[in-house]
Amino acid sequence: MAGSAMAQKYEEKIAGESPRQLLLIDKGWKFHRGAIDIPQPVSHHETYVRVKAGAAPGPSGFSYDDSSWRTVEVPHDYVVEGTFDSKEGVSHGFLDRPEAWYRRQFTLPTADRGKTIWLYFDGVFGQSQVWVNGQELRKNDNGYIGFRVNISDVAHYGDRPNTIAVKVDPREPQGWWYEGGGIYRHVWLTVADPIHVAPFGVYVHPEKGAHDTWDTLVDTTIESEEKEETSVTVVTSILDPSGKVVGKETSMDIVPPGETFTFEQKIPVKSPKLWDIDSPNLYGVRTEVFVDGKKVDAYGDRFGYRTLKFDADKGFFLNDKPVKFKGVCMHQDHAGVGVAVPDSMQDFRIKVLKDFGTNAYRCSHNPPAKEVLEACDEQGMLVLNENRFYNSGEDYLRQLEEQVKRDRNHPSVMMWSVFNEEPWQGDERGRKMVERMKHSILRHDKTRPVTGAMNGGYNKDGAFGAVDVLGINYALPQHDHAHKLYPDKMVFSSEAVSHSASRGEWKTDQGKHIFNNYDNHWVGWGSSVREAWKHVDTRPWDAGVFIWTGFDYRGEPTPFAWPAISSYFGIVDTCGFPKDSYYLLKALWTDEPMAYVFPHWNLGSEMVGKTVKVGTYTNGDEVELILNGKSLGKRKHDRYAQTFWDVVYEPGVLELVAYKDGKKYAEHSVETTGKPEVLELTLMSSSGGTASGDALQVGVCAKDAKGRTVPDAKVKVTFDVDGGRLLGVGNGDPVCHEPDASSERSLYNGYAAAVVKPEGGRVKVRAASPGLKPAVLNVDVRKPGSGHVSCPEVAASTVLSDWRMSEITDKPQDPNRTIADNDMNTWQPVTVGSGPQSPWAQKQGWATYRATFTMPGGGSLWDLQFNNLAGRVAVYVNGRKVAERKSADKATFTAPVDLPAGTPVTVSVQMEGVSPQSGMTGAVRLVPVKGERQVPWDASGWNKAGKGTVQEGRAWSEIKLDKPVKVRQIALKIDSMHKSGTFAHVAEIDVVDAAGKPLDKKGWKVSFASSQEVKKEQAPASRAIDGNTDTFWHTPYEGQVPNPPHIIAIDLGKAENVSAVRVFGRDAQKVGGAKDVEVLVR
Repeated sequence: MAGSAMAQKYEEKIAGESPRQLLLIDKGWKFHRGAIDIPQPVSHHETYVRVKAGAAPGPSGFSYDDSSWRTVEVPHDYVVEGTFDSKEGVSHGFLDRPEAWYRRQFTLPTADRGKTIWLYFDGVFGQSQVWVNGQELRKNDNGYIGFRVNISDVAHYGDRPNTIAVKVDPREPQGWWYEGGGIYRHVWLTVADPIHVAPFGVYVHPEKGAHDTWDTLVDTTIESEEKEETSVTVVTSILDPSGKVVGKETSMDIVPPGETFTFEQKIPVKSPKLWDIDSPNLYGVRTEVFVDGKKVDAYGDRFGYRTLKFDADKGFFLNDKPVKFKGVCMHQDHAGVGVAVPDSMQDFRIKVLKDFGTNAYRCSHNPPAKEVLEACDEQGMLVLNENRFYNSGEDYLRQLEEQVKRDRNHPSVMMWSVFNEEPWQGDERGRKMVERMKHSILRHDKTRPVTGAMNGGYNKDGAFGAVDVLGINYALPQHDHAHKLYPDKMVFSSEAVSHSASRGEWKTDQGKHIFNNYDNHWVGWGSSVREAWKHVDTRPWDAGVFIWTGFDYRGEPTPFAWPAISSYFGIVDTCGFPKDSYYLLKALWTDEPMAYVFPHWNLGSEMVGKTVKVGTYTNGDEVELILNGKSLGKRKHDRYAQTFWDVVYEPGVLELVAYKDGKKYAEHSVETTGKPEVLELTLMSSSGGTASGDALQVGVCAKDAKGRTVPDAKVKVTFDVDGGRLLGVGNGDPVCHEPDASSERSLYNGYAAAVVKPEGGRVKVRAASPGLKPAVLNVDVRKPGSGHVSCPEVAASTVLSDWRMSEITDKPQDPNRTIADNDMNTWQPVTVGSGPQSPWAQKQGWATYRATFTMPGGGSLWDLQFNNLAGRVAVYVNGRKVAERKSADKATFTAPVDLPAGTPVTVSVQMEGVSPQSGMTGAVRLVPVKGERQVPWDASGWNKAGKGTVQEGRAWSEIKLDKPVKVRQIALKIDSMHKSGTFAHVAEIDVVDAAGKPLDKKGWKVSFASSQEVKKEQAPASRAIDGNTDTFWHTPYEGQVPNPPHIIAIDLGKAENVSAVRVFGRDAQKVGGAKDVEVLVR
């Protein structure tokens, strides 16, 4: 089953023990930002191969070298990592949106053969293509909805890895706000039996019956990839919030081959606990699938019992109780991480909205991440679930249906919205499109109404005539008109307000792109928060309002453009720090006693004696303002209008006392502070000093010497993290161009935030700023990460594919024979890595395997690693024999390939097969060699120049050359050693010039050493020329020890006049000191 990381923990628990494997495949992706040029084929052979199955070229191919790419973890938004540029689009936050590539390898055990295997991408923005093992399997042009990729037909098993390649192109906008780019939601790998529950194939839609007994209707779609019809038994259990089974039903039927079949069951449940805004009780549904008495699949999901009623005269009812929508519209990006919002941060964002009284969330203007709906389910938030494209074409209807199937079990989802402010909404075209889209929705969910967000065209011939509920954007006076025109349809404000505010600001300066927070700036088509709420709250039939927006978001910095890069509309900023309107809505939407006075009281000496507008927000009925102990009077308080004062500014303390029914009700104060002296860190994303899940947000502020928060501080802060990884930073300033992908951020009006990914049980965050006392915060983390099994990462290597095999002959073949460019049949294509090749079953003898590739970057030392090679072989690289094996037994075998990066390589394997099990049965990998390699010495071009003996112990021994020579390369051939017949060591080597002085070693390098770095002593050959006689080079002395002579060659960087070589030995007690040495030059 594919689903969100936060939800999956519950769903797996509900499902219980399941044969199905579900792996999170978020880690270990290789990433390249920018386009990659893929040359067009030129030769006939290149063209012929290019168009064959599995032969995708370049980065989409199976064996492409991605070793130089960056390793990332998804969810990942690479656009947010960019640099702000005025030449880029204003709607998308002035950030470049190039195309990009992702690649990832994984393996499947041979036991998975015959299973149904698929990938599920929860979300990739924007247009994407997916290849697996060089075969293109999926295109997706909707960046907001997940998609499935069935890889069963092309999967590799055993040690031959599978390669996923994803091309992402976000350049074509799908919206007019910041959309990001990349694999920005989770990726899942599912391995299931051929008979399994289809993705999102369980639909639970309870109906309330008599005597508080609910009929739990469960539709379960079984998907078959069997070749014959199958008798299938489905057992469905209902679990209450404690995990107790409270209902169960068993059904049996025949599932046709290669098709789906839906089981319909009705399970009575007596007096269930209802899902509600204040008590969001969640139940579980467990689906178990049996074939011939064997459990072949188990699947879990959550749902809730609740009733929805949309009344044209009385508004909305939840569980037969009236509820007025106190809603906000939301885009999906967050400070520091862009649209790749971690699961725990989705939970945090919903909590922020709930805290100021929000009870409804509009997904503007696209399907949300599954984690958003999980958080809404758990916290009691109603959801207006909106699609992205107003389009009734076949592809778009499939996307809409995928959205409905994915989200229909969420009790938080109350309506489907199919468009927002569309030009065709008022005419026949718009009506027909809604009718067709509505039909597609009803195929999968008949329990929720369909609406749209309209900004005009309110006539019956248009979309309004087709929707079930009337959503109106802005245009508050049109509510009354719509209510009269459509007396049988409920009306609500699907979008309103769009007021502008900059957090912490009290003075508007449009030249600096700054707005105050007095709820007195809004777009020409909008209104104040207070006006919109009063309008809907005073009309019993009006179901409520969705304010634009809950959080600020990147892009759309209306009414400004550059240098403003994000919106001003939010009730909180991009980090979740409250603006003053947060407390306005708390006063309007909540009944918990509260009072709030603003602005802050650090207004500066230039304001002393001048009049300042002061706002007082409360849900009381009377307010009193007190400045430095002196009352400025009491006033009756209108909750819709709130109360504003003109106050002559003087530094000190400004207090608000709110009253209700004549009694003190709540109070709040602001105070003039000193300058910043110390930083303070707080855990924003959870309470109690502990966190859980895949991320946490830490806030930082500056305090004065008395411990008071300095509300206008703008110092730069550097973050450092132990036990976790810093994902990004932010401060909520719409004009700030500091990068989110950084460890530094300036405070904006007192605050900044960092998003951290925990990697263990405790995270330590430090914050520092020049001249201020730093802060440290320790956070204990319960269950860090997503709580899921991750798909293991595959060690870095390049797997060679596209092998061809010659015919089998009785005598050895020429391994380097050429084949005509247009000859596609003399040598047959074979699969390497999945067992013996079939020709060996008919005949044994001699054959040649051949493949081509290009040497990757990342170093010059590489091995060809032949896994489970069965047969006698000689390996040729570009015509030269590099390795040979006499045994025919199955074993892993390596051959060196030491060629520069970018070199075209043809590898030919001459094999003598002696049994039907012969062949290249395992995968062939190109793997980097760590340290140094023991390879055969190539003596060509080297000349003898002198000979001598090195004394034992820590002393210099000089070996004079037969005559001075001008050379660039010097080699020592160690023919014998003190106290050893096998291994050797030296501490240091000097080269002496014609004047008898040692040469400067700058620019020297070891060009050859007949050794490799020793595991225990870590003694590479480079230490023989590091200028330190306390270090040493040592040849191998464990395992297969090479016999002398031992050779070390040194490249001097340029030709030098040389008269002698000096060697410094190690401690005389050490076995293996160099003794008899010959000097070679080239």
